[in-house]
Amino acid sequence: MEELIKLLNQVPDTYEDFVAGVKCAVKDDEENMRKVIDFIKEDPTRHSDDIIEYLDELGI
Repeated sequence: MEELIKLLNQVPDTYEDFVAGVKCAVKDDEENMRKVIDFIKEDPTRHSDDIIEYLDELGI
């Protein structure tokens, strides 16, 4: 979770509710947490809406 939080806080347009929402969405799902981490690492310039859209694709 610490790695995810660090990455979320580095998103160019990050905001507190975004970080909290993503944390809450994946807190009990290690597999999807890893997918989100990998998604952000693939392109560190992704914005919050890109990540939220990806969560939707994962069905979260």
